[in-house]
Amino acid sequence: EALQKAYINAMNVPLKLARLCGEAFTPTMLIAEYGNPNAISDAAVGAILLYAAIEGAVLNVKVNIPYIKDREIAEKANKECDEILAKYKNIRDEIVNKVLNKIS
Repeated sequence: EALQKAYINAMNVPLKLARLCGEAFTPTMLIAEYGNPNAISDAAVGAILLYAAIEGAVLNVKVNIPYIKDREIAEKANKECDEILAKYKNIRDEIVNKVLNKIS
């Protein structure tokens, strides 16, 4: 029982990190749209780094999923990870493309 709680906690911490990194895309998009043109590339770099942090967090979630006996909890976390990856990959790409269009 204690070990299961530890696995779930080890999964929940990086899952929360992935969510929080996703939330940081909102101001990053605003910077890409309205930021100083001389520093706009920072928005694209920020988006790339945020997505890298999400990928790392998701990997840390997924490494713990096989050890969680409650399959409903495990499958819910796995599904959320996949959704987070898909959603923020698209937003990352949108930000990078927006910046590239402005500096080209």
